[in-house]
Amino acid sequence: MMCIENLSLLYPHLDLFLSISSKVYKNQAVRPLAKVCELITENYYSKNSHPIQKIVTLKQREQLTEICFDWLISSQKVAAKAYAMQCLYFLGKEFDWIHPELRIYIKKEFPAQLPAFKARAKNVLRLLDKSP
Repeated sequence: MMCIENLSLLYPHLDLFLSISSKVYKNQAVRPLAKVCELITENYYSKNSHPIQKIVTLKQREQLTEICFDWLISSQKVAAKAYAMQCLYFLGKEFDWIHPELRIYIKKEFPAQLPAFKARAKNVLRLLDKSP
């Protein structure tokens, strides 16, 4: 909740946040971490100027990519996977290889997933179809 209200409080601790996030595996802890990752990527790739755009490094964006793919392919619950898909969509604007991999994963997993996953997946696929 703190990051939704004031994401800038996380800036000095971003390296620590990412290093911890990569080690967390319990569903109840991954969900809020995934939401914060979504906030980071959403603001970083925003068309509007945002202070985080000057703070997040290439290495940190690569860490975010790795963390989100790990959450996506592991046995996490739907919410964490939904946030991870959204993060990867944003990160794919910079890293060319992400969008094709994300599309493959979504189409492969779609039939076996819960309705909440399917709803977010449809949204992400629509965004991917609009992307150049």
